[in-house]
Amino acid sequence: MAASYSVFDCQAFQPRVVLSIGGIEKRRFYRRINLNDAVDGNPGVLLRPVQLATLILDCELHNHNRLDVVQQYLSRGEEVMHSLQVNLYRHGPSHKIAQYAFDMYWQLLYPFASTVLLFIDDLGGVGPVIEILALWARRARLSSIAAPPRILVLYHWRNRTEMDSFESRLRSRIMCTVSGTQPYSRTGITSPIYLQGEMAFESVQLIPTWKAASEFPSQTEESFAARDAAGYGFSSDHLKRLLQTAILQYSQSSGQQIDFVQAVRVCNPPPTQLTEKLIQFLSTTKDAEMDHVAVIASALDLDAHPPGMHFSQAESLLNKDGLSDQVCKKFTQFSLERQGVSSAHAHLRLLRKYQATWRDYVEGNLCFVCLVRPPSTTLDCHHRLCDACVMIYGSQVQSAIGLPVPLQEHFDLVIGSGIGASPDPSLIAS
Repeated sequence: MAASYSVFDCQAFQPRVVLSIGGIEKRRFYRRINLNDAVDGNPGVLLRPVQLATLILDCELHNHNRLDVVQQYLSRGEEVMHSLQVNLYRHGPSHKIAQYAFDMYWQLLYPFASTVLLFIDDLGGVGPVIEILALWARRARLSSIAAPPRILVLYHWRNRTEMDSFESRLRSRIMCTVSGTQPYSRTGITSPIYLQGEMAFESVQLIPTWKAASEFPSQTEESFAARDAAGYGFSSDHLKRLLQTAILQYSQSSGQQIDFVQAVRVCNPPPTQLTEKLIQFLSTTKDAEMDHVAVIASALDLDAHPPGMHFSQAESLLNKDGLSDQVCKKFTQFSLERQGVSSAHAHLRLLRKYQATWRDYVEGNLCFVCLVRPPSTTLDCHHRLCDACVMIYGSQVQSAIGLPVPLQEHFDLVIGSGIGASPDPSLIAS
């Protein structure tokens, strides 16, 4: 696979990602949306911007009768090559080569797309397209998709009669009419197909090729809005980094889609002794007048949403095992109420309420900012910090205070004073 990651630098803040699979008919569609349709040799998978808001993951259907080497392609910026180790050889069975290509599309690219374009004529007709959708549906039952995309099936008007049976054949093939499911009434090929309980795609829309270019902008906007509402509307910078992670992960061990929650925590993995550290914090500050629920929940929000991280839904980031309902509810509340404000700023604002209290508690084995990681740095005030807080939150701390002085000289100024609730041992559920 060849990619120039600099293409993301010219994209809108939140690119609408479209996975496009096809050949001749696909290239005709590109001409209609004023996108260069020229394909020289075998360029692999291309990242192709459409204006500023849309990025197409262009999967050209190559000659699957042979496995050709990816050729150089003139791209914007420096091209990055990723080598994939596969059990295929150049003149191997064509069906295995084609299967590998579609496996890669599913595992590597599908999780990033809010819209998927499938071209009936390029893929061999209605039957093969239904087989592709049925395969994706089966795989999604084994490993659910975080934000299922909308499928746009583009067909030539001459095939309209055959498309009349598309919905019934699709439902039959993926077994959506088994006992216990709701009956459906057909509304014609111009209406979206919604499959109850289906986890691989949000819906399937059948669109004639002559109409596709005019509907493309609205379809991509609607599908992206649904993805964004689910918490997966990544910024261009986050999208670039997540795609890099996914490609490296796939090149090392294919067979598994990217887990976005785990991927965003590669540089800041969850603390291994979270429960123990929180119990230690409660024990150390048991006589302190502070709102322990709020402090713990805010510290968890700080850990789950480090500065610069994509904001995910709170429920997807919190493992509730060992935490009380009070803490979980407060964590969700803080995550939603910040409204784009840095988690470090929000946490420090809360700690300012307890300046006098914090000065009296100096625990040698507790980071007094995040509370959940072992400390490694001692400040002049004898409070201690972990490496993560110094490296990840240090600049945020200085920005929040507005004083251009070293951390050691101003940490006592950060921690404020106030009165909160009495400590409650039930904060950590047994």
